[in-house]
Amino acid sequence: MFRKLIIAVCVISATVAHAQSTSGWSIVTTDGGTNLWRDGTQLDVSSYVTNMNATALKTPYCKYHYTNSITLPSANTWTNMPFNFTPADENSFGFSLSNDTYTITTEFDGLIQINGCVRSKWTGIDNTAADTASRIVYSGDNWATTNEARCLQSYWSRARKTDDYQTAAYAGSLYVTNGLQIRLQVQVSNTDMELGQSPIFDSPLAVTFNAWAVGE
Repeated sequence: MFRKLIIAVCVISATVAHAQSTSGWSIVTTDGGTNLWRDGTQLDVSSYVTNMNATALKTPYCKYHYTNSITLPSANTWTNMPFNFTPADENSFGFSLSNDTYTITTEFDGLIQINGCVRSKWTGIDNTAADTASRIVYSGDNWATTNEARCLQSYWSRARKTDDYQTAAYAGSLYVTNGLQIRLQVQVSNTDMELGQSPIFDSPLAVTFNAWAVGE
């Protein structure tokens, strides 16, 4: 959808032309210039086009982190993961983080790639088996129903020792529509399993979520 819009901007010139998409995007070109609109709001077209003679464009992408340790409130229960850090130079457009800090909303239709990590620390006694699982869930009806993304689950289980750290990655794809809501959830079999990273790192993180558009 974004590529089609940008191509239209590149080839239309002079007089007046108008194109409207079902998701609220529109392009208006006159002798005075080209304007890009979204749901009645004029946008800076230079943010989307890097060269008016080419089809180069920015891709919708986002990255969210949680930088502190997390102790889950209960075992064997899915818990929404919050985010408290959004790197400005690693976010473009097409995604937004809600005020609740854990709901990510998509603002376009298309296929996205998602990946990230969950980092855990065992704080209990030695030789204790403990499980940790993560998943991506989504909803198109404000969480009246919750859907689990099949290819975006991770699970790890083993006997632990004190101060045992582990990083588990998740990755997969998901078709989204404008207004779809996405969350990262984690559950542990024992609340002595905290989420967090070794202090050996200068910028430790508990969880990370990345997403970017890959197709229509």
